[in-house]
Amino acid sequence: MAWEIALAAVGGALGTVARFGLRYWAIKLALPIFYSTLLVNLSGSLLIGILLGVVRDQRWAPEVFLLLGVGFLGGFTTFSSFSWETFELIKKGESVLAFAYAAGSILLGLGAAALGYVVASRAFNA
Repeated sequence: MAWEIALAAVGGALGTVARFGLRYWAIKLALPIFYSTLLVNLSGSLLIGILLGVVRDQRWAPEVFLLLGVGFLGGFTTFSSFSWETFELIKKGESVLAFAYAAGSILLGLGAAALGYVVASRAFNA
């Protein structure tokens, strides 16, 4: 178990640094910050698709996915996991559930962010 945690932690650290690098690059180019987030989310989604396709087809050790999928892409963006899970539902013919999951995740996520903002604003500006 310690080895698996170490793999995920190392990958996560590298993914976080990569995300920071993209954000830094966007700021240096004076791009709106959401560009870096969009780039991270899209590239992370592409990478998890490639990774899972290769890992499944080549039957790589589960540790590869721990390092790169859970670790690196988890530190880089969790949007990649969201994209893959939604895609898997569509592949299984569960389009309605995929749509509900995607829409629910976005709407509930926005709601949770707004709620967190309101709670924090009231707590710290009381």
